Amino acid sequence: MRFSGLLAVGFALLSLVGCSTLQVEQQQASGKVQISKSLFGHQCGDTGMSVDQLKTQLEEQKIQVYAQTVASDGRLYPQVCGAPDGRIAIFTIDQKQQEQAFNLGFALYQPVNS
Repeated sequence: MRFSGLLAVGFALLSLVGCSTLQVEQQQASGKVQISKSLFGHQCGDTGMSVDQLKTQLEEQKIQVYAQTVASDGRLYPQVCGAPDGRIAIFTIDQKQQEQAFNLGFALYQPVNS
């Protein structure tokens, strides 16, 4: 009974990893990429930049944003006021414009697989 439960959990985890990989591959096939940049927020107060501020940086350089979201960078931080909060903004843009985004300090988004 325990083995079948562990087996089911294992398959569920594999399907989640497969889905995230598939989503990235689909975006690359469509000519789009995801880029990210820290929001530079800190725990217990300073929330850092807003997603709209970063989106404006991209749009000022004529980079079209197709989608945006906020997520965690996947790193562990000590729970201490003033420590980084790990929030990042993720944008979907044309692959042809990724170099322009890199010049603004953005990086190619790499999903965190646990």
